[in-house]
Amino acid sequence: MNLIKKSCIALILLSACLISACSGRSYFDAGKSNGVVSEASKDSSDTPASEWIVEVSGAVASPGVYHVKPDSRVCDAIAAAGGCTDDACLDDINQAAFLKDGQKIKIRTSAEALSSAQSQDGKVNLNSASADELKTLPGIGDAKASDILSYRNESGPFQSAEDLMNVPGIKEGMYNKIKDKVTVD
Repeated sequence: MNLIKKSCIALILLSACLISACSGRSYFDAGKSNGVVSEASKDSSDTPASEWIVEVSGAVASPGVYHVKPDSRVCDAIAAAGGCTDDACLDDINQAAFLKDGQKIKIRTSAEALSSAQSQDGKVNLNSASADELKTLPGIGDAKASDILSYRNESGPFQSAEDLMNVPGIKEGMYNKIKDKVTVD
């Protein structure tokens, strides 16, 4: 009888320890709520569906591949990469944009931004121009330049100059005024 009583007590204590250990794990996991989950491992097959994988490259402290929560923004991915370097150019990056699974974010240096915005033939490159460079185009002011950058950040690089007509507020008339002054190289 004494042996049965001791076995029951041991079983109860073991159960209590397991419950306590699981509760502690949940408590510590809940504290990781800054949008960034972890740096990507070599084997992504164990990635839960509740995480997305993004790549951050260029003028950041630690370029690499990172796991983020689906509601994360570009600024969260940049933070996961250790933040921007001193020579980073953020003019063409919408840090408030939501991320997409598999997205690549390239932070250019100021020198890269300056040299790549205008192609050899003097056209403005829609995929690398800053807001100021876009405003050199006829009919493009602050609001339209911001719309173009937002579209590029949310939808990815322009595949053709005609994609400009997918940007809210840019219709065929405005496109015809600037189509010969832009490129997507």
